[in-house]
Amino acid sequence: MGVSFEQFQALANSTHFASRDIVVNANNTAKLGNFIFSSGKATNKATMQAFRTALSQRYGVFGEHAFDTVLGRRAQMQKSLRACDVKAAFSSLETLKQKRFLNELGRQLDTDPKVRELSKEMRQAIRDEISELPYGGCRLTTCHTPLDIACMASKRIAQAIDIVKADVILGKKHNTTTHTIN
Repeated sequence: MGVSFEQFQALANSTHFASRDIVVNANNTAKLGNFIFSSGKATNKATMQAFRTALSQRYGVFGEHAFDTVLGRRAQMQKSLRACDVKAAFSSLETLKQKRFLNELGRQLDTDPKVRELSKEMRQAIRDEISELPYGGCRLTTCHTPLDIACMASKRIAQAIDIVKADVILGKKHNTTTHTIN
C-alpha cells in the first residue's frame, strides 16, 4: 500500500520550513527529508510518483491535474518534493474544479438540446441567470471525475431553465441562492 495524501499533508504541515523535502523511502513510508541537500534523482522520482498516486486516489482526475499543473515541470526535472509543493497542489484543487465546471457549463449551454429548443430570449435569460450565480448551489467538493462535473453542469442548466420558466410564468425574479444541487 502506498503513502496516502493525508500522510503527505501531515508531513507538510509538521514543518516550519516550506522548502523542507518530503521523501518516500524504499519501504514505502514518507518522512521529512533534508533541509539543504535533496535526495538522489531516483528517490525524488519515486517520491513524486507516490505523491501523484496519492492525489489521484484521493481526488481522482482532479488530483492528477493539480499535480501536473503545479509540479509537472519539477517532476520532469526529477527535483525533490517540498512541503510547499504539497500545500500548493492541495490549494489548486478547488480552483481547477471551478474552471473545469465553468468550461463544461459553457460547453453544455451551447450544445444542450433542452437549451437549444428554447427561444433566443429564453436562452439569453438562462445565460443571464447562470452568469449571476454560476455555481447555483453546486457542491464541487463531491466531484471526482469529469463525468461528475458534466452531471453537475447539466443539473445547473436544468435548474436555471426551471427558474427562468417560473419567472416567465409568475412574472417576477426569484432568489436563486436558495436552490442547491447535490
